[in-house]
Amino acid sequence: MLTVPSVAAASVAVTEQVAAARWSTSFQCPDGSTASAGRLVVESVNSFEEGATPDPNPPIGIAFVGQCPDGTLSWGVGGATRSQLPTSSSTRTSGT
Repeated sequence: MLTVPSVAAASVAVTEQVAAARWSTSFQCPDGSTASAGRLVVESVNSFEEGATPDPNPPIGIAFVGQCPDGTLSWGVGGATRSQLPTSSSTRTSGT
């Protein structure tokens, strides 16, 4: 005999809000040389179920990859929340 529960599991809609930015930048290799076209990617994905309130501080993923002139790869990945990132008053940029 096969029994079926009287209440079937309902599917729940999930919404995703995605924000991403990508930069191409030069970087210093371990041997001291400078390489161009390193890629820096910053992305945030906020997933939440229907009827739920979106997280006001979703996690942020950060990744970097670049190839040095000698063929070696430099890379790194990390994560943070907005409260862990530096504020604009403590961030410095340079270049043209």
